[in-house]
Amino acid sequence: MNISKVNGRDNDMEQVQMDIDTHLLITLSAILKSIIKFKTLDELFHDICRIMIEEGGFSVCWIGKPDIINKKYGAIASYNVTDQDRQLGNTGR
Repeated sequence: MNISKVNGRDNDMEQVQMDIDTHLLITLSAILKSIIKFKTLDELFHDICRIMIEEGGFSVCWIGKPDIINKKYGAIASYNVTDQDRQLGNTGR
């Protein structure tokens, strides 16, 4: 099965998967570098969210922790979160 003109070139499914894997490994590498040099957990969590957007190509990123009493998740870090995301509940708030 062929996918035509992905990123301006012809690709088959195997090449597309390799491109995705490479991109994810680059993102993971940036996160690992952040883990090595972080000073506070807040700084680390914010940086991970930033990396997921800027390097990983995600549109929204948030890290949450469970609120067991209210059976919800609360965002402890986020990046590129809009008011619409909050209204839709996409940030755990």
